[in-house]
Amino acid sequence: MQPDARLIVIDRNGNIAANGLTDSKGEWSFKINTPIDPRFPSKKMGVVTVITVADGLNEFIKFDAPVNEHGLGRASVTLRPIRPAARNEPSFDAAFHRFTVFGMLDYYANNVGLAKQNQIKGAEGFGKVVMPWSAKLK
Repeated sequence: MQPDARLIVIDRNGNIAANGLTDSKGEWSFKINTPIDPRFPSKKMGVVTVITVADGLNEFIKFDAPVNEHGLGRASVTLRPIRPAARNEPSFDAAFHRFTVFGMLDYYANNVGLAKQNQIKGAEGFGKVVMPWSAKLK
């Protein structure tokens, strides 16, 4: 993971359980108490959604990241670089329509108080581009 990336953890009730920045190693951790997911009767685990944003990169949303009974989980994400001549959109790992996910991302980014990233240099021919969310707060 990237240093100074912001992770927003959303519980299965849609509440922001935590948010924070990765350290110089690109790691961030916290303990979470999440309800046991009844879909997994033989395991004591729950799931959360993790939104990851970092400057210079497009966002990534990881749905159903597992959390064990000890409040520990791990989510691997791949952040794609922003490119001036491309459609820069969040990546995600679920079968939702992209506009559904984009609306969800905007909702939580606004609730946390994130700022948008600065405009891309070299994209002047495209006009003002809608930029991804930044890890920085407004």
